[in-house]
Amino acid sequence: MKKDRLRRLIGSLSFLIAFSLFFVQLVYVYVHDRFHWEYIDGRLFYLLNIGFILCMALGLLFLVLPSKRAKWIGASAVVLFILVNAMLLVADKEKVKQITSLSPDAENILSVKQNLHTGEAVYYRSRYGLFASPEQKISAEPANDMKVEWLADDIAAITFMTMDNKIQQHIGTYGDRGDGISYYYVGAEIQGVWKGKDTMVISDTKGILVSKEGNTELFGWEQIEQFGTLAVVLMKEGEAKWTIALMEDFLVHSNSSAPQIGHIRLYKASQEESKPEVLQIEPSS
Repeated sequence: MKKDRLRRLIGSLSFLIAFSLFFVQLVYVYVHDRFHWEYIDGRLFYLLNIGFILCMALGLLFLVLPSKRAKWIGASAVVLFILVNAMLLVADKEKVKQITSLSPDAENILSVKQNLHTGEAVYYRSRYGLFASPEQKISAEPANDMKVEWLADDIAAITFMTMDNKIQQHIGTYGDRGDGISYYYVGAEIQGVWKGKDTMVISDTKGILVSKEGNTELFGWEQIEQFGTLAVVLMKEGEAKWTIALMEDFLVHSNSSAPQIGHIRLYKASQEESKPEVLQIEPSS
């Protein structure tokens, strides 16, 4: 009796999961046709197909109790279905490079898809977890693997080399440090002197100056590219040099005379290992 209950339970759960996966695929077909949304990672389409057929097979096996002949036919059909989807998955991988990264707090997902035939890379904005819509074309064509570093729970830096051997950064942002309504400029919000262990950043009317280990560079405002309201990339001769990001404790004031609250993070644009550095404001005398 207990074995029968367990068998029915496993079979029922398998069918429930299978129908849930089938429903998700139906939703995908609808939102893709209606809104041009995609899965945040294109490989999910084939993986969900494989999950669906495996759960359906388990449900039938535990609830229907097919004959030995039917089991062999069913097993052959399942294996064939899985092989077809696995082949399609491999073929898709040869056409599109997927960059998917989960934030440290598991609240945000970075998604970048690069067409390997054209070289074009597109940054996607997540919609309701599994789905995403194209948000922005990455201006430069990546020539190698893209390195992802989360500078905060809602800021992801993507670093890569271009075809002309220049390093670039694209920043994915998912939050705000103000009221969520007003737009503000990061450079203006961090005006003042910021210091770390052996690093200093100064933001003033001339631009942003970065001094690290005796090397000093000044970036004029025309050399500063802002992403969302959380980060800026400092450029020199068409190449990314640094990213400055507002950390989670940074507070944007409507009153410009109010004291700065929070920290910023400085991150060097490099294909090699580069550790972001936390800086704090130096109190004005």
